[in-house]
Amino acid sequence: MQLFLAFVLLVWTTAFPLTTQGSEVRVLTAMNQEDVLGQSKELLIAFTAPWCRHCKELLPVYERLASDLEDELVVAKCDGRSLAMLK
Repeated sequence: MQLFLAFVLLVWTTAFPLTTQGSEVRVLTAMNQEDVLGQSKELLIAFTAPWCRHCKELLPVYERLASDLEDELVVAKCDGRSLAMLK
């Protein structure tokens, strides 16, 4: 599954140029996790770290996916340092 998602991200970023728009990426926290995880759409969660260069470089890709596929996919990001707060 991880290989598939990596392939999809690679194809997506190659096929479509990135644009900067308002972010549709949800921020997953302990306060809203049930709302985000309980949606009936497919869910892609990006576990990120604020110091990680690769995480920062992929955020525009996640924003583009969330914007373009908003009817089919929920894209959320979660600070990997806060995993202990999630249930």
